[in-house]
Amino acid sequence: MKYYSIIVSTPYCGEIEYHTLAIPEDEDINDDKYLYQIDEWLCENAIEWWDNEDDCYEGDFDSYLGDCSYECSVITKEEYERMAD
Repeated sequence: MKYYSIIVSTPYCGEIEYHTLAIPEDEDINDDKYLYQIDEWLCENAIEWWDNEDDCYEGDFDSYLGDCSYECSVITKEEYERMAD
């Protein structure tokens, strides 16, 4: 197995969620099924923090979502197990 830490965030400081993902050794983190899961986490985090009254985006959720991001890092099995707890 390959293990990953996935960090999703909005454009604002502190609006972050941490996730872990384990995938078979012969698969790629860039496969659609894994990117779909990461996008789900990204959207969930964006929706949780969305403020329709925010002056920066003037109610434009699509622009806000476009400024959200994620970061994938390879981690060890031990780190994965510790983070999953």
